[in-house]
Amino acid sequence: MTAADDGSGIEEKSSSTAYGQIVANGQATVTFASAINDLIGLPLSTYFSKQSAESKYLAKLGEWASEAVDSQGRLLQPMLRIEAFEKHLIEEEGCLKPQDTCDSNLAWAQLLYALNIRPGMKVLTWRQPTKVLQLGVDELRLIVDGAVLCHIVNLYRIYTDCTPPGIDETNQCQFLFGTIKIDPITSTQPRDAKRFASFEPWSLLDLKLEKAPFQCDGYGLRQELKFDKSAFMAKYLTTIYNQLPLVDAVGIGSVPPPNGSLKERCDYFLQAVKLIAGNWSKPCVITRAWLNDIERIKRRVTTNGGDDNRFLEFLVLSLLKRPGLDAHNDGLWREFVCQKLRSSLLFTNDHISLQRQTIIGSDEAYRRRWRRRLYEDTVEEEKILSEVPFVLANIPEDYRDAWFYEFSAIKEEVKSMLETAHTFDNAAVIVLELGPSHSFWKSLFEIREE
Repeated sequence: MTAADDGSGIEEKSSSTAYGQIVANGQATVTFASAINDLIGLPLSTYFSKQSAESKYLAKLGEWASEAVDSQGRLLQPMLRIEAFEKHLIEEEGCLKPQDTCDSNLAWAQLLYALNIRPGMKVLTWRQPTKVLQLGVDELRLIVDGAVLCHIVNLYRIYTDCTPPGIDETNQCQFLFGTIKIDPITSTQPRDAKRFASFEPWSLLDLKLEKAPFQCDGYGLRQELKFDKSAFMAKYLTTIYNQLPLVDAVGIGSVPPPNGSLKERCDYFLQAVKLIAGNWSKPCVITRAWLNDIERIKRRVTTNGGDDNRFLEFLVLSLLKRPGLDAHNDGLWREFVCQKLRSSLLFTNDHISLQRQTIIGSDEAYRRRWRRRLYEDTVEEEKILSEVPFVLANIPEDYRDAWFYEFSAIKEEVKSMLETAHTFDNAAVIVLELGPSHSFWKSLFEIREE
């Protein structure tokens, strides 16, 4: 009997068919599961990944998390605008004492904490980002008006000298609570392009300390320019916007216009010098633009704008003929007189120098010689300058075409101007670097993570 006869072939065929059906059903199940995973699993994975990234970012935001999301759950971008920041400074009178604690580990949030800008104060504004952000990939950065950054630097930087190095030259600025670094602008970048900066915070204790304006640190000696707190910020803002010196005493007003009378300009210059020559009980804050205007007054009076030496030549020739000054006929005396007068005038390359402190040699004998030499030079200089009014009272007709021909009417003012030094040591003065004329002022800055 054959296999066909006993039915075994039918059984084998039936078994093979059943096994094939099982395999086919398994493959169909796998294919269906894969399709379900493609349809639902991957989007779910992406969704949960996005949710995880958002949750991590919200955790980084700390106390700002509740303000950083709109009613539809979309993340917003923080902005610090000039109007709100100036109002904040006025309310705080410039002294910033952070409240509570900082729970965020984002650098820009820690900068806000150091400035005592807290949730609920409505100092920050929030906007939709200009592009769709991939959290976990892109940063959500704080946008800061350039004028805000200028105020922060002006008020809270560490002043190691009266005139600090330009932040646009060093690309960074030190504070008692951290460091701000500015990305340099490229040669192909427009001046009004968006700029980038970073904040490197110091310890949380440093961030929490009260920040008072105008901290000075020279040769290891920490000092502070202290002003009456009443209306302090109003005075500071007036200094920035109107180029007026910041002092506690009655101010001296604005710099006279270039077409003002020479007497008016001389008088203003002499008042200005008294301000910047004050001591630490009478500090002064000025702007670079104001100091430049003061220098221009002296250049106009003494060198006709900076490059005319006719007044110097006239003074040397005339003074060497005065009784008491004509006894020396040698070239060294003439050179001495010329040098002393030359140092009293302001030429194009001459500038008023404000120095925090002057170091004299440590050797006692050297100091004695230095003081004696200084005294001797001062006596001779006073002798020379004391004769200036007599010389100016009788300017010969030969100089009728010169600008100084009419100095006889202001001879005492001119003498006082010549007596003013160009270098002020241990000056209780700060020259503010950043104002409306600086390229930073109208820029926008993004504060990125260090």
